[in-house]
Amino acid sequence: MGQIKSEGKFICQVVRPGEWIAKTRTGSLYIQIPLVVVDDSSEHGSTCRHSAFLTDKTFERTTKTLRECFGWNGSPDVAEFEKFVGMEVLAVVEKDDKYYNVRYLNPVGSKPVAASKDELDKVFAEFGPMIKEIIESPDENEAQEQKSAPAPKPQPQRPYRTKNEADDDIPF
Repeated sequence: MGQIKSEGKFICQVVRPGEWIAKTRTGSLYIQIPLVVVDDSSEHGSTCRHSAFLTDKTFERTTKTLRECFGWNGSPDVAEFEKFVGMEVLAVVEKDDKYYNVRYLNPVGSKPVAASKDELDKVFAEFGPMIKEIIESPDENEAQEQKSAPAPKPQPQRPYRTKNEADDDIPF
């Protein structure tokens, strides 16, 4: 069927790549996880790939994702990655400028975990003023319409009556 051609969440199965560990032109290492869509969506049979980067910025998130989705023990041994083949994950696919990319992997059947009151309080303490500012500012579309809408032109008073208006004076 080819590469995936739509955004969304898809249940995918891991297939064996040519190489598990690869590197970008700039030298960043990543674990490539090729996937095939196995749910009954319109993308059934399509392929995509998740690149689990191993950089300073992404290492913690990558490790947690691989542990949550595949039970990875952290070993760089290729035999550990071979265990991923055939496992199912929920792939979140988004489109960038040109391509559809797997942005996130989640375990199949994963559900959101409720945030604690302390976590919510911390987030709202930090971002509360920004949230209020966003809520109170006009929507971009509304602001643009207000700026671009021309002022209504005053209607001139007609010093004459139209034929229909003149006929209204006839008593029959």
